[in-house]
Amino acid sequence: MKKIFFIIVSLIILILMFSFLSMKDQNPLEVGDTIPSFTLKDQNGKDFDIDQYRGKQPLVIYFYPKDDTPGCTKEACSFRDEFEVFTDLNVKVIGISSDDVASHKKFADKYQLPFTLLADTDKKVRKLFGVPNSFLGIIPGRVTYIVNKDGMAAVDVAGKVYTPQEISAKILTKLKEDAEAYIGSTVTDAVITVPAYFNDSQRKATKDAGTIAGLNVLRIINEPTASALA
Repeated sequence: MKKIFFIIVSLIILILMFSFLSMKDQNPLEVGDTIPSFTLKDQNGKDFDIDQYRGKQPLVIYFYPKDDTPGCTKEACSFRDEFEVFTDLNVKVIGISSDDVASHKKFADKYQLPFTLLADTDKKVRKLFGVPNSFLGIIPGRVTYIVNKDGMAAVDVAGKVYTPQEISAKILTKLKEDAEAYIGSTVTDAVITVPAYFNDSQRKATKDAGTIAGLNVLRIINEPTASALA
């Protein structure tokens, strides 16, 4: 029994040492930092250059452990189900893991994922962003970065699976803070416009995002109505 205990303790120490050494040279991306340049293959085998999007539109870049595992599938399908919410905000959703192109293609086709999946097979981009591992440094960590249109990390979301409403809420919170800084007063109420084709579920998800962001959402109106009122 003592021998087994000693082996277990030694193994734990080795794992902790490996975890420390693997994180030692990482410099986690912080809010306000400009995201690094990189090019990776997407699920269709095409080169994806982040510089074509960085500084031009908001981005949601989420790092996840592995294709077609329960938590990662739930996260991807949540983005899929509310994809139009992000599209309406002109936000590009990008998923990154160390799976290869073939795995990404199979994963995207199986669950009809409408957004970009990038194959970071050598984990270089994960290291560029300083994404930490989880579970004693063994499993790749799960981190989501919300990047503003200037190409800077506006929000760092780590450690759990967030719903699209929660991600959208963080975007709305940032917009709320920018608006408050511009007008010099607190913003509490909001009227949010959505595309005319949004169904009741999508309108509710948008309202939920506003509520999570701390806004009193007075109305959700479609774009033609907003134009008429203007």
